[in-house]
Amino acid sequence: MNLLSEVETRLMKTRDRLVAALDSSAAGDPVELGDLAQVVDELCRDIVRLPPAQGRPLAEPLGLLIRGLDELENRLRQVQARESRGDALPSHAARAYGRRPES
Repeated sequence: MNLLSEVETRLMKTRDRLVAALDSSAAGDPVELGDLAQVVDELCRDIVRLPPAQGRPLAEPLGLLIRGLDELENRLRQVQARESRGDALPSHAARAYGRRPES
């Protein structure tokens, strides 16, 4: 597989992973980011290695990915702010720790 094909495949997989994280955050479910930052860093590094004619068409999908990452960051910051104020829903804690709080 050449570098362009590999980058396109990884870009799609990263986009799918981001969409899943956005869906989870919208549903109030925990979000697992794991090595996402490293994956995006490597993806950007490889895009820069491509000849300009091959890399240019990736600008739009990469821009969408970046906007999605920004949206995810905003959502997670909002959740963190609510949790620090004590506004978190008990069901969120129950999902995270595996049981509902006692009434």
